[in-house]
Amino acid sequence: MHTREEAIEWLRKKGFHAAARDWSLGKTVCVGAGPISNLGSSITAFRHMIYIYPESEQWSISDWSSQSAVIKMCGSLENAALEAANALTKKLADDAATHPTEA
Repeated sequence: MHTREEAIEWLRKKGFHAAARDWSLGKTVCVGAGPISNLGSSITAFRHMIYIYPESEQWSISDWSSQSAVIKMCGSLENAALEAANALTKKLADDAATHPTEA
């Protein structure tokens, strides 16, 4: 996995929302899980959101699911995508255990 497009395709195959986003963090991959469907609009929000972004000569992830973003340096884009998928999978499992009717 060497491009954002490859990372997005892999994450989508894993069942996550994934999209390219170009903004202040650079050319990132936005990865969402746990869609919130009762917002009453065409916009989908997610309970959990992680950004994969380039930093120096490597890729990092930033978990925006809480009040303070948690950052982890991952090295390669492939490692960052795997870390994001693992973190979101754990968050969804925690949701299911804590709130079984909402997950």
